[in-house]
Parts: sequence; C-alpha cells; structure tokens
Amino acid sequence: MSFDINVAQLQHQLAELKGENISLRIKLDIYHDELMKKHQTWLDEKLAIRLEKHLSEDMLRVESDARQKLQQEVRLLKQELKCLHGQNGSESRAVKPELLKDVPVLQVPA
Repeated sequence: MSFDINVAQLQHQLAELKGENISLRIKLDIYHDELMKKHQTWLDEKLAIRLEKHLSEDMLRVESDARQKLQQEVRLLKQELKCLHGQNGSESRAVKPELLKDVPVLQVPA
C-alpha cells in the first residue's frame, strides 16, 4: 500500500512539475518576444541614425559640389568681364574656350 501512495505522490509531483514547466515556457516565450521587439527597435533606430548620417554626408557633398561649381562660374564670369573691359581698352585677353564649356549662357532678348 505504501508503494501505491508513493507512486500517487510521484505522479502528483510530476503533474505539478509539468504544469510549472508549461508556465515557465509561456513566460520564456513572452520574454523572448519582448526581447526580440526591443532588439528590432534598437536595430531600426541604429539604421535610422546611419541613414541620417549618410544623408547628411551626401547633402554636405552636394552643397560642396554646388559651391565649387558656382565659384568656377564666378571666376569665369569675372574673367569674361575683364576680357570685355580689355576689348574696350588697350589690352585684349581672350577667355579659353575649354573653361566656358560648363558655364550656362543667358539668352537676353534683343
């Protein structure tokens, strides 16, 4: 009879442990899901920071290129102005055609 009681107690303890195991697995799944969400949020934030940094660098590069192009245009216009003033006076200095290829021409109606 004591053998039957021990078996019944062991079966009861086993059932309790199985229930506790299921409860712990559920908690672990919930914790895992929360951790993965936090990790995904962290990755998204890190990606956003990197993209913002690259975009900022690209914008600085574009601004620098535009500034250099404008400076080149100003230099060419100054050189052309000197040339035009020189044609009216004694000196005549021509602007090199290869320097003018990238300069836009304004069309002024007559």
